[in-house]
Amino acid sequence: MQRSQIGKLFAMPAEDRPSAMETLLYFKRFVPMLRAQSAIREFFQPMTPVTYPRDPSTPVSHLPFSPCVRVGDLVFVSGQASVDAGGKIVEDDFEGEFRRSVENLRKVLASAGCGLEHIVQTRCYVDKRADIAEFNKLYASTFQAPYPARTTIVNCFDGLLKFEIDCIAVAPA
Repeated sequence: MQRSQIGKLFAMPAEDRPSAMETLLYFKRFVPMLRAQSAIREFFQPMTPVTYPRDPSTPVSHLPFSPCVRVGDLVFVSGQASVDAGGKIVEDDFEGEFRRSVENLRKVLASAGCGLEHIVQTRCYVDKRADIAEFNKLYASTFQAPYPARTTIVNCFDGLLKFEIDCIAVAPA
C-alpha cells in the first residue's frame, strides 16, 4: 500500500477495506519510515544552507545553469571554458584555452570563498587525444600534490572548445 492510498483506504466502503490486522501491519511499517524521513530532513535542513555565490568578475553564461552552488561547505562549480567576461568563446591553442578556463574557475571559486587549493575533485574535458600529454603537464603545474581526484574525458567537443573543467571544492572553515 502506497502513501497515496491511505486517503483511498478511509474513503472505501467498510466491506472493501483491508482487515484491521492488515491496516495495523501497514501502519507499523509505514509510520516509522515517515518518522525517519522527517528526522533526517530536520537534521540536515538547518545544517546545509544552499547559496548561489556570484561575483561580477565571473564570466556570464547564456545557458540555463548556475556557475557555482554552495551547499554547506561543499562548493560545486559548473564547467568553465575559455570564454570572456561576456560569455563569448575565446579560441586559442590548447595551453591558452586551458589557462583561460582555469582562470575562470579561480574567479568562480573566489566568489564562494575558495581557491584552487580547496578543490577535491575535477572533471576535465579535453577535445583531442593528442592534447593529453600537454594537458597532464599543465594540470601538474596548476595543481599541487596531493592532487584532487580527477576524471578526464576525451573527444567530447567536436571542435567547439579544446578544454573545459568543473570541480567540487570544500570551503575553508
